[in-house]
Amino acid sequence: MNTNSHGIRYYYADLLEKGLKFAFPPSNSQSATDVLIADLTVALEKLNDPPYTQISAIIKENPTDRIPLQLSSAARSVKRKLKDNDLCVTRADKGNPVVVMKRTEYKTKMKNFIDSNGGKLCTLNFSKFCQNVRKYISNSTYVIEQRSKQFLLNINLSPPRLYGLPKGHKKDIPIRPIVSFLSSPTYKLCQYLDTWFKTNANF
Repeated sequence: MNTNSHGIRYYYADLLEKGLKFAFPPSNSQSATDVLIADLTVALEKLNDPPYTQISAIIKENPTDRIPLQLSSAARSVKRKLKDNDLCVTRADKGNPVVVMKRTEYKTKMKNFIDSNGGKLCTLNFSKFCQNVRKYISNSTYVIEQRSKQFLLNINLSPPRLYGLPKGHKKDIPIRPIVSFLSSPTYKLCQYLDTWFKTNANF
């Protein structure tokens, strides 16, 4: 879906129609393979008898495809066109259509939503909040098992992120607000506590 006045050529559209979850094959397949094996090695360390050799052999026997030249060229052209015309790409509220719209229009819709719903500037000391969460997890002696504490200590923390999905099926294409908590310091803790209460307290 194109909501702006800038035309999208057919080969751009073919690329965008692949969706926002489409990923290009790595340009350096050997390097990508080495990184994947290293990541799996770290992830499997907790197993009693991790099958390092078998997994490494499977990965090496199934090399990744190379990026087709035409697709790579189209991707660079799309990226340049989006930047030159100040466009942004997001997905629609319903279904999986890709929406292309002016960045200024997107920001205006988001600001209007926040202002119309009484949004206020947050004064939370985020660094202090993160420190407190880590302290409470580390000091827990009953609810959180020792072996689970390291898993609950998120890294690369950031505040919950607000973004909007355009409602392309409605007049004037309003924005549906979404808040992502994936990077929040309490995201994994909330999942853990949800399971703990359901298991131990019939909550």
